[in-house]
Amino acid sequence: MEVFRLLFNFLFLLPFIKAQDYNVINFGAVGDGNTDDTQAVRAAMAAANHSHGGRVIFDAGYTFLTGCFNISSNVILDVRGKILGSINASNYEIIPLLPFYGNDTHDGGGYTNGMTKQPLVYSYNANNITITGGGVIDGNGPYWYDCRYKDQPPCAPYGR
Repeated sequence: MEVFRLLFNFLFLLPFIKAQDYNVINFGAVGDGNTDDTQAVRAAMAAANHSHGGRVIFDAGYTFLTGCFNISSNVILDVRGKILGSINASNYEIIPLLPFYGNDTHDGGGYTNGMTKQPLVYSYNANNITITGGGVIDGNGPYWYDCRYKDQPPCAPYGR
């Protein structure tokens, strides 16, 4: 009977347990749209990962200039402001290609030896991820599209 009571209490109280908040500003992000906030964003994501989840907050009224970052399981990406993709190619890790639409990896169209630059927001083999907040995630696409299709550094040879 004691086990049943403990299990019931655990299941009843579980929805009321609040996830830890990780505001990128508390990790050193400036949010002025000019300062490179990559390390602060990655530190906030790492802290959420270390505690097996939480809410990573990008406050309204700020523009966070960042390179790529990983979202792990049980993370809520709360984008109230703006995430702006850096145009600094060194802010994007070189990673192996992933399976493409359920097929094996593809190697072509700007990819070299099965490698590519990591996208701005990335997750692999993770679950229970939420992106919310009503803000903007701007990967700075026009810069990267021009760079890739002209096949010039910093995009060559990895497509970003």
